[in-house]
Amino acid sequence: LEFRRVLFRSQALGDVMLFGGSTITAGALGGRDIAVLSTGNQTLGGVAATGRVLLADQSMSSLGGTPFSSTYDLNPVFAAAPVATAGSISVSGPITATQFTAVTTSGFAGQAIGAGGAVTIDAGAGGLAAGAIASTGGAVNLNSTGTITVGNLGAATGLSVSAGAGLTMGGGTSGSGDIVLTSTGDFTAAGAIDAVGGTLSLVSGGAVSAGDVHAAGTASAVTINVQGGQSVSLGAVSADAGRIALGSGGALALGDLAAANGAATLGAVGPLTAGSLSVSGGNLGLSIGSDATTGAISLTGGALS
Repeated sequence: LEFRRVLFRSQALGDVMLFGGSTITAGALGGRDIAVLSTGNQTLGGVAATGRVLLADQSMSSLGGTPFSSTYDLNPVFAAAPVATAGSISVSGPITATQFTAVTTSGFAGQAIGAGGAVTIDAGAGGLAAGAIASTGGAVNLNSTGTITVGNLGAATGLSVSAGAGLTMGGGTSGSGDIVLTSTGDFTAAGAIDAVGGTLSLVSGGAVSAGDVHAAGTASAVTINVQGGQSVSLGAVSADAGRIALGSGGALALGDLAAANGAATLGAVGPLTAGSLSVSGGNLGLSIGSDATTGAISLTGGALS
């Protein structure tokens, strides 16, 4: 393990660099830009940065020159494509930064994460677990070939989550970009999912359970596709200006549906249970393999098929 705090100017926080050929263990870190680069496990108490944060492989340290020299420059390190460490990453305290990136092949475990810019976590096969994750000025991208379990997710310009196994989240909001959620296993969202200024797409190989689902904006659309005989259970589903397409390999249950300016299609191998169905500006298509029970159906400018 090599550690040095550099680039102090007056009383301002300096950059923090922890570079090691094996395991790195440290308490809470505070500074401007923070880079923790190792070939082994990283265990940290928390991270508070006024600038960027990178948790990745030790091989990236050479990109800035000779580590800890007076001419060492972290900018090329942050600008490069991140290289995943083979060790796991664990952060027991909250994380704050202007940009946060963590890449590993062996799993990521953290608490709440807040950033003014992008949040990117690639956790490999070890799974990803964290509290609430929010970006007030960028996108949130989470990826693992294992399971992903997170709290509420909030992004300013897009939200993408891909889990090779199950995906469990609190709720999700994207301010101006799309929401793309993919899970090979079951998908569970305890709260609402709201694509404020874009489209919402959910593909799952397992059962789906979520609260209200909404897409707003001029390009809004909602697409949910569940495969493998699994069921879908949702709250109210709405799109302000685009198509709604819901497909279930088993039963399909939802609250009220409202497509304000586009078509809606509901497909299920099993039964359909829904509240009121309101479609304006397009057709309503139902393809149900068993019984269908709905509330009132209202169509404006379209037909029922």
